[in-house]
Amino acid sequence: MISNLITPWLTANKRVQPGVFEIRLDSFPHPLSYHVKVHKRRKNAAMEIHNGTVVVKVPPHCNQAMVETFMSQQQQWLKQRLRHSATSTAFKRAYESGEPIWFFGQKLQLEIIRDAKTAWYLNQDSEVITISVSHRVKDVTKHVRAQLHAFYMYQASRYLPKIVKQQESRLGLVSTSLDFKFYQWRWGCCYSSGKIIFNPLLLSAPKEQIDCVIIHELCHLKHMDHSKAFWSLNKKYCNECENTKKWLKQYHNEIYFPPT
Repeated sequence: MISNLITPWLTANKRVQPGVFEIRLDSFPHPLSYHVKVHKRRKNAAMEIHNGTVVVKVPPHCNQAMVETFMSQQQQWLKQRLRHSATSTAFKRAYESGEPIWFFGQKLQLEIIRDAKTAWYLNQDSEVITISVSHRVKDVTKHVRAQLHAFYMYQASRYLPKIVKQQESRLGLVSTSLDFKFYQWRWGCCYSSGKIIFNPLLLSAPKEQIDCVIIHELCHLKHMDHSKAFWSLNKKYCNECENTKKWLKQYHNEIYFPPT
């Protein structure tokens, strides 16, 4: 097992740095390229496949040898997932009419029209969200994405605060402030100050999954890690963690709006 450096990495007895690397594993005929991401709060290493790309997430204390050992132990799982990824056709957002838009677990259809002004319109009865783009606009795709963000930000600012308050009363935990920010993979985060941030795209999910993410972040007000105590508290109020994780992962490509 050999690890070849593509982007800078410290020596094996020092902490690993984020970057792109190659490793030679027994189950693969050629060197395997993978991305390393370091997360301050993570306790254990984890591996994911994102559109055919291997991503290894590690805590700050990991070194090169630890990452290589972890990948070697997981190479059979890795081989199966890469094979599955190669045969599956992932949805790619093109910002065109007819594409799926998820809202509270309901699959809507995107409709793009040219009109006098740029705006968004929701018609849940006909399961359509219409994005109107001004005739003066040249970069239509960019404005469609901006309007979809505006739609979710508006809906999140109306819906989430009242649900957060309901769950706060239920758990007996109170945040100091609430904010919203678009992320690619993160759905919410809690700070030691008591501030909680939610991804407005969370409103794509069914309400049970939204509640699950809210409860998860509120539990961090008491436990800022993912310790046994945290999961014990989380499980006391929510049994939807696995279903929520699966749903958000399954529909991620249809939920996230990549930059144009």
